[in-house]
Amino acid sequence: MKPAPAILICLLFALLLMTGAACGVKRMPVPPKQMPVPVVADLSARLAGNTVRLSWTLPEEILQLKNATVVIYRSAVGSSATPCDDCPVIFERMESIPVPHGSASTERRIPMTYGQELNEGYNYRYKVIVKPPIGPEGADSNIVEFSY
Repeated sequence: MKPAPAILICLLFALLLMTGAACGVKRMPVPPKQMPVPVVADLSARLAGNTVRLSWTLPEEILQLKNATVVIYRSAVGSSATPCDDCPVIFERMESIPVPHGSASTERRIPMTYGQELNEGYNYRYKVIVKPPIGPEGADSNIVEFSY
């Protein structure tokens, strides 16, 4: 009857060794390194009648982001609304435009445009953001503001 506890102790010791051997110093997972998404810095707006024409250029680094898109956001607040400096600006997603494919060696910057009809009596703000196919969106571009 004495060999049974000895075998049990040996099995427990072996189990302890097997689980202890697999343990090591654990760290938080580290995401793979990713290049920062380029930012549009020269967004401009031009009014023509009841249409706004947004123009910007994309840095050549965006060509390395295959299947990237440029997302256009708009905020429209009625001109009669009480101005509020501390209120957050709420942007609505308007359009997603695929980044054109080109050659970085021939084009250092890629010009892009977007047009949209406007309604009278609003204060408009626009911004664009580059969105790669995988991962988070880039930072906001400069914001253009105008009243119509």
